[in-house]
Amino acid sequence: MERTAERPSLLGPEGPVEEGERGVPAHFQDLHLDELEAALFAPHGGMGLEAIFRRPLQDEKAVVHRQRVAQDLEAEPLAQAFRTFFQGMESMRKGLELAEAARHPWQKRLYFLLAAEAYLEALEGLWKRRPKTAR
Repeated sequence: MERTAERPSLLGPEGPVEEGERGVPAHFQDLHLDELEAALFAPHGGMGLEAIFRRPLQDEKAVVHRQRVAQDLEAEPLAQAFRTFFQGMESMRKGLELAEAARHPWQKRLYFLLAAEAYLEALEGLWKRRPKTAR
């Protein structure tokens, strides 16, 4: 899927960002980045975020962009809005896991619908909590 200027990336100022290394780079352990990565991404397992953030940034604009995004995401009320959003997404993932594991077709459908409801509620909550300047 192509990104346009109207849809900026949180990861890079110029659009899509390529994935980095799949395995843990050798220097991560020396710098304790493996511990930081585990603390940051463990609650959001299965999202594939590690590979993106393992890719070294070569462009100063990309570094500055990510720093600004991180600062924006740390500031309230946006930080709380995203924490609530991630909780909703976790509920959705759990619902999808239940749907996958269910044996009866009606149970599968119920868990899938509950997961869809959690997804919609998470998106709606994030939309309602967005900063006034983003409206």
